[in-house]
Amino acid sequence: MTSIPEHSEDAWNAATDCGKNIVDLHEIAFAASFFAGTAEQRRCRYIVSKHELRAWVERNGRETLIDLLDKLNRGGNFDELHFVE
Repeated sequence: MTSIPEHSEDAWNAATDCGKNIVDLHEIAFAASFFAGTAEQRRCRYIVSKHELRAWVERNGRETLIDLLDKLNRGGNFDELHFVE
């Protein structure tokens, strides 16, 4: 049996049935809900989060991510800043 890297796109495809069964990101927006449940549920949330971040960076660019992080570090509101498309 071939091993799939733990948080790879192949792992995302396997965990979400190629995106057909994906967790609603708003449901895991807070630490209490992100870390709730079983180890497998948390692993799936990490996989989905990595996938979403990768896709966001591909759309918006690495420099936009760095700018977003700088603004957040200066007290910016994530909900107002992160939907740059």
